[in-house]
Amino acid sequence: MRRVTRPGGAVLALAEPDYGGRIDYPSGLAELGHRQQKALREQGADPELGRKLAGIFHSSGLRQVETGILGAQWQDDSADSGPGLEWQVLAEDLPEQVAGEDFQRLKALDGQARARGERVLYVPTFYAWGVV
Repeated sequence: MRRVTRPGGAVLALAEPDYGGRIDYPSGLAELGHRQQKALREQGADPELGRKLAGIFHSSGLRQVETGILGAQWQDDSADSGPGLEWQVLAEDLPEQVAGEDFQRLKALDGQARARGERVLYVPTFYAWGVV
């Protein structure tokens, strides 16, 4: 991106998740994050890329680099980013990692935790921008 950006122009990376920092609660759901990281690596992705953005931007020669993590808010599950979307992503990421019965067990545990109002799912999501 730096190569094709005009001098004085900006390069922006927005919403780069870092699955290495994923938090799942109750603790029985933590295996989801571990399995998702493994699956992403097997697909050629870097599940910890978010934390590396600052270094990537600096090493590419960008100036005035600013990086950070997007804020975390929890909302009720009726929102578009509720559990349906999360489980759709997991189903795509984990077909080789979690067998059908195990997947359903974890999904049920997630639903029970949400019903009790105690489910925490946090994936740090980084951003970075810099000037050419």
